[in-house]
Amino acid sequence: MDNINRKLDTLTRLSKGFKAFLYDCDGTLADNMGAHKQTYIQVAAGKGLVIEGDIIDELAGWPVLKVIEEINKRYGAGLDPVEFKAQKYKLFLVELGKRLFPA
Repeated sequence: MDNINRKLDTLTRLSKGFKAFLYDCDGTLADNMGAHKQTYIQVAAGKGLVIEGDIIDELAGWPVLKVIEEINKRYGAGLDPVEFKAQKYKLFLVELGKRLFPA
Protein backbone atom coordinates (compact mmCIF):
# COMPACT_ATOMS: atom_id res chain seq x y z
CA MET A 1 0.00 0.00 0.00
CA ASP A 2 1.42 3.39 -0.91
CA ASN A 3 1.92 6.21 1.61
CA ILE A 4 -1.19 8.19 0.55
CA ASN A 5 -3.50 5.20 0.97
CA ARG A 6 -1.91 4.35 4.29
CA LYS A 7 -2.56 7.89 5.53
CA LEU A 8 -6.14 7.80 4.24
CA ASP A 9 -6.76 4.47 5.97
CA THR A 10 -5.35 5.84 9.24
CA LEU A 11 -7.45 9.01 9.06
CA THR A 12 -10.57 7.01 8.23
CA ARG A 13 -9.99 4.72 11.21
CA LEU A 14 -9.26 7.59 13.60
CA SER A 15 -12.27 9.62 12.48
CA LYS A 16 -14.92 7.01 13.28
CA GLY A 17 -17.49 8.38 15.68
CA PHE A 18 -16.95 12.05 14.84
CA LYS A 19 -19.65 14.04 13.05
CA ALA A 20 -17.47 16.96 12.02
CA PHE A 21 -13.91 18.22 12.03
CA LEU A 22 -12.78 21.78 12.49
CA TYR A 23 -9.56 22.81 10.80
CA ASP A 24 -7.83 26.10 11.41
CA CYS A 25 -5.20 27.80 9.37
CA ASP A 26 -3.44 30.77 10.91
CA GLY A 27 -5.74 33.74 10.69
CA THR A 28 -8.92 31.76 10.01
CA LEU A 29 -10.41 31.46 13.49
CA ALA A 30 -7.89 33.43 15.48
CA ASP A 31 -6.02 36.54 14.47
CA ASN A 32 -2.64 35.08 15.41
CA MET A 33 -0.31 36.01 12.55
CA GLY A 34 0.87 39.12 14.36
CA ALA A 35 1.75 37.01 17.39
CA HIS A 36 3.65 34.53 15.23
CA LYS A 37 5.56 37.35 13.56
CA GLN A 38 6.42 38.86 16.93
CA THR A 39 7.77 35.53 18.21
CA TYR A 40 10.14 35.27 15.23
CA ILE A 41 11.36 38.82 15.83
CA GLN A 42 11.81 38.34 19.59
CA VAL A 43 13.61 35.00 19.39
CA ALA A 44 15.93 36.32 16.67
CA ALA A 45 16.63 39.46 18.75
CA GLY A 46 17.48 37.26 21.73
CA LYS A 47 20.14 35.69 19.56
CA GLY A 48 21.52 39.06 18.47
CA LEU A 49 19.83 39.15 15.07
CA VAL A 50 17.48 41.97 14.07
CA ILE A 51 15.01 40.81 11.42
CA GLU A 52 12.27 42.68 9.64
CA GLY A 53 8.71 41.42 10.03
CA ASP A 54 8.25 41.60 6.27
CA ILE A 55 10.18 38.37 5.78
CA ILE A 56 7.73 36.55 8.06
CA ASP A 57 4.79 37.93 6.07
CA GLU A 58 6.48 36.85 2.84
CA LEU A 59 7.10 33.32 4.12
CA ALA A 60 3.73 32.89 5.85
CA GLY A 61 2.61 29.29 5.62
CA TRP A 62 6.14 27.88 5.42
CA PRO A 63 7.21 25.40 8.09
CA VAL A 64 9.20 27.12 10.85
CA LEU A 65 12.37 25.15 10.08
CA LYS A 66 12.27 26.32 6.45
CA VAL A 67 11.63 29.92 7.53
CA ILE A 68 14.73 29.83 9.74
CA GLU A 69 16.80 28.31 6.94
CA GLU A 70 15.68 31.18 4.68
CA ILE A 71 16.44 33.76 7.38
CA ASN A 72 19.91 32.22 7.72
CA LYS A 73 20.45 32.58 3.97
CA ARG A 74 19.21 36.14 3.66
CA TYR A 75 20.78 37.51 6.83
CA GLY A 76 23.98 35.45 6.73
CA ALA A 77 23.00 34.08 10.14
CA GLY A 78 23.71 30.75 11.78
CA LEU A 79 20.51 30.17 13.74
CA ASP A 80 19.84 26.56 14.73
CA PRO A 81 16.39 25.89 13.20
CA VAL A 82 15.41 23.19 15.71
CA GLU A 83 16.40 25.28 18.73
CA PHE A 84 14.76 28.39 17.26
CA LYS A 85 11.51 26.51 16.64
CA ALA A 86 11.39 25.26 20.23
CA GLN A 87 11.99 28.76 21.62
CA LYS A 88 9.48 30.29 19.22
CA TYR A 89 6.68 27.93 20.21
CA LYS A 90 7.44 28.29 23.89
CA LEU A 91 7.29 32.09 23.62
CA PHE A 92 4.13 31.93 21.52
CA LEU A 93 2.28 29.63 23.91
CA VAL A 94 3.45 31.19 27.15
CA GLU A 95 3.43 34.89 26.31
CA LEU A 96 1.86 35.93 23.05
CA GLY A 97 -0.84 33.29 22.75
CA LYS A 98 -2.63 34.94 25.66
CA ARG A 99 -3.38 37.97 23.49
CA LEU A 100 -5.18 36.27 20.61
CA PHE A 101 -8.54 37.40 19.38
CA PRO A 102 -11.12 35.83 17.06
CA ALA A 103 -10.55 36.70 13.40
